Amino acid sequence: MRVWMRTVAGVTALAAVLLCLLSTPGVGRAASGSSFVRVDQLGYPTQASKRAYLISHREQSGATFEVLRSSDGASVFSGAVGASTGSWSKRFSRVYALDFDSLRTSGSYTIAVGGRAPPD
Repeated sequence: MRVWMRTVAGVTALAAVLLCLLSTPGVGRAASGSSFVRVDQLGYPTQASKRAYLISHREQSGATFEVLRSSDGASVFSGAVGASTGSWSKRFSRVYALDFDSLRTSGSYTIAVGGRAPPD
């Protein structure tokens, strides 16, 4: 799954995909529309906290996520998906916070969960 972001005046802003399909290795192939990432549509100031949310009906604890630099695909941040923080809706019974506060460099980035990304 990938979420595109770009920087405008020191703010990492969403440039494209707001909701992305996810399939996590070890959990099995996710059914279409089973998991999505939600990001701040206005972007993230470089010095502020940064959090995206993985919403799913499947268990995702322990999966990994990465923030990739869009220009070359280099990983600039990685972390583990923690415990579910609750329910998003009846359909999406699990919500996971994806924190990447330590990313302080302006630029265009992609969030990938479980090593999967949608086609460009």
